[in-house]
Amino acid sequence: MRLAWGAALVLALVGCGSSSSNAPVETTASPHGHGHHAPAAETSASDPIDRALDDVARIHGAPGPWAVAGYRMAQYALAKLHLPQGSFDLEITHRTPKKVQFSCIADGAQAYSGASAGKLNLTLVEAPEAELVTIYRNKKTAESLALRPSASFRARYLDADRARARELGREVMQLPDDQVFEEVPAR
Repeated sequence: MRLAWGAALVLALVGCGSSSSNAPVETTASPHGHGHHAPAAETSASDPIDRALDDVARIHGAPGPWAVAGYRMAQYALAKLHLPQGSFDLEITHRTPKKVQFSCIADGAQAYSGASAGKLNLTLVEAPEAELVTIYRNKKTAESLALRPSASFRARYLDADRARARELGREVMQLPDDQVFEEVPAR
């Protein structure tokens, strides 16, 4: 199951991957739930929130709330584990049901951390919704940190309107950590 799920992630990343340019990406919702890539309207290069949302969009296709939550979780985890972005000492395991909004967290984690299925340091493991968690591990120190979306985040963004992805992503980018995610015991 793990290998098949990993192959599905690779296909999903290809399907939701970035455009070939380094220009910001803007997406529009399609009936099948993925954004169509198009050049974005001019975004402020000096606005760190816009830059972060563009980073998420390059990986995920749209900077929606669940992918932005994954970005924020990875940002927090790397700081706590004392790892830089792009570190090969990082290992991420995202336990998720096969439902798009929950799996979007992995793309956000990739957008911030640089981990990926291709580098073999980002793995998706199918799990029931009650076990939704992302585990970040420093391979050098064996220190782990497990994070999951907070109850208030889930209630607020469950089935969020895809047409408002960037607006809601910006909102999530500005929320306090405890309104986006919580630490849970790593298993």
